[in-house]
Amino acid sequence: MTFRQYDDGVTLPGDQNLFDGPLDRLKKIAEGA
Repeated sequence: MTFRQYDDGVTLPGDQNLFDGPLDRLKKIAEGA
């Protein structure tokens, strides 16, 4: 699993973040587990 930041001229301001892994793992990381 990896986190990626990029700015490829997207319509949103600032860097965009992408998590390459399962959603349940991302939720655990967000909860501090």
